[in-house]
Order: sequence, then structure tokens, then C-alpha cells
Amino acid sequence: MNTKKALFTDLDDTLYSWIDSFAPSFRAMVHVLNKKTQIDEDKLIESFRKVYSKRKTLDYSFVIQELDIWEELGWSKEKVLSDAVKDARGAVRRVRSHHFTLYDEVRDTLKWLKNENVFVIAYTNAPGYIAQRRLKKLQVDSYIDCLAYFYDYEVPTDVPDDVQDAIESGKIRSSIKCIERFDNLKKPDPQPILRLIEKHHLDATKTFLIGDSIENDIYMAQQAGIIDIWARYGTANHNPKDIETIKKISTISAEQRKRNLELREITKPRFTVDNFAEIKAIIGSNQLSFDF
Repeated sequence: MNTKKALFTDLDDTLYSWIDSFAPSFRAMVHVLNKKTQIDEDKLIESFRKVYSKRKTLDYSFVIQELDIWEELGWSKEKVLSDAVKDARGAVRRVRSHHFTLYDEVRDTLKWLKNENVFVIAYTNAPGYIAQRRLKKLQVDSYIDCLAYFYDYEVPTDVPDDVQDAIESGKIRSSIKCIERFDNLKKPDPQPILRLIEKHHLDATKTFLIGDSIENDIYMAQQAGIIDIWARYGTANHNPKDIETIKKISTISAEQRKRNLELREITKPRFTVDNFAEIKAIIGSNQLSFDF
């Protein structure tokens, strides 16, 4: 059994604020398409929601090409790429550049984990290549020992040339050497964690998990028998406008929403932090095991 400590870390709203980045970028994209097509923004949002629901994720990068409005407008694939995708991507990039940043002290804490020889596993419901791209963009992929994810979606043929070139050249891939994919599983199923603990010979009593979602991350950690840390800061201080934007296009069913509420009621975090750096006091403790 490996004697060193390990940390599973969620990505979205744990290392960086996904909501604060995605929501304003999405609104910018819708605004551009409204100007281009003269279609009402509410109708555009509904068209986006249908694609996100079909793909079962808001992290689908090629959503514009699949909107049902193009058939109504009679636009060809070429026209969609040249007259809609190009400008919408530009708007998203401009807005995202102002919002997509690490939370305070995340980079320094990841460096500390590396120096302390803590085995760090990034664990996410996001598509694998999206997760790699984000970690690389934020320049923290070198601090991640392993990435665990559940699926990638197929890249369509009608994508901008620069995107296709990046995919073919591998430029969107990170420097992470250990990549683990778990098809047909997702949070809060503990099986991937248990398999990774076994594969990498980790000691559950010295293995931690930090995440912002009680019903996904914390519940999952407790089911896997490892030490959970709730990143309370990831659910705090969001702009109400951003929350409302996410609700309009949410892919979560009413049944899942009910299940999430039930899990929040029965799951009590072992540790709670209001800054990512606070995990140093928990993980760095000389007490290597905790009573469960």
C-alpha cells in the first residue's frame, strides 16, 4: 500500500468558478446571435437548452452548430460557421478572459501539495478534453498527477479550421500523464474512487477529497470511505443573474433535483473550508487517520 497522502479535487467551482465564467460568456454568445439573426433572445435560449439537454451537459463546445434555428432561417453549415460561430466565439473568449481565473491561493496550494508529495487526482463530471483544456489554460496541469473523468463527446465535422487544427495537433491536451476514463459512471457513484484507490495503492485513511457539491462530492467521498472537505466557497457569493442564467438552460431533471435535495439533507461534511488554501492545515496534519 502506498504510504503517501492523496487528494481528489473537483474542478468546477472548486479550483475556479465555473458559474461566474460560463454564465456571462453564455449571455454574450446569445446577444451576438440575437444581433446576427434577429431572433428573440428567449427563443435562442430555448434552442440552446434543447441541445444541452440532448448532450446532457452545458460543457458542449459545439452547441451553436446544432441549434434548431438554422433550419428555420435556411442557413447552410458554411454560413453558420462564418456568420454566427466566428463572432459568437469571439464574444465568449473576450468575456471569459475576464472571468475564468483560479480562486485565490489555488496555485500556491497546488504547488504546496506537489512539494509535500501528495498524489493529486483531478476528478470531474466535465468531458475529458474540456477538463484538460481548462487545466492547461490555467497553467496548473503540471500539478495534477492524474485526471479522472467519465466521457468525451464526439467532435462534429463542421468546426472552425483552427479548432480542427488544435484537435489534430493535440494542442488542447494537457501535460497530465495519467488519464482515467470511467464510462457509464458519474458522481456521486463511489466506484471510480474505489478503483483508483486500488489501482494506485492508496490508503483510504490518508486520502482526501475536496469539492463544492454536498450531494455529489461530499456524499461520494463518504460512500468511498475517504476524508471529505466541503469547498463552501464554491457555492457562495454568485451573482443572482448568473444563477438565473444557469437555471434557464439547466439539464438537471426534476427527479434529480429532488434527489440532490435529499442527499444534502442527510450528508454532513467532515471538514468545511472557505478558501482552497485551508486544506493545507487538514492534509498537513500529523494525524494521518480519522475516525469514520
